[in-house]
Amino acid sequence: MTNSNLYIEVWTKILPYILQSLKNGGGSYNLNHELFLNVGNRKSSGYGFRLDIVNGKVPVKSGSAVARDLKTVLESCSEFRSLSLNKTITIRMGRNFDLHIIKSSYKRQETIT
Repeated sequence: MTNSNLYIEVWTKILPYILQSLKNGGGSYNLNHELFLNVGNRKSSGYGFRLDIVNGKVPVKSGSAVARDLKTVLESCSEFRSLSLNKTITIRMGRNFDLHIIKSSYKRQETIT
């Protein structure tokens, strides 16, 4: 049996930093690895992930409980939904628990027929 939503509480603590980064146009943080290690064991698959969020739509990362729980926290935050509209946002975390948030304007591609 696997536990789901192990990282919800961790991401809830980190959410204010993510929101502040989005307001500032991006940012990087060195996260405390103990936050993640205390709630889950991801030794085989690791903790790293990358989410490419386009126009407020957070993709599904079925192979990463860490990313899946971040998706849940982001989608439940009205401020995040507002900040992410018409933007392209990349949130990635490396194996050293370094979190990077990159924000740019979303450009809709037009098809010429």
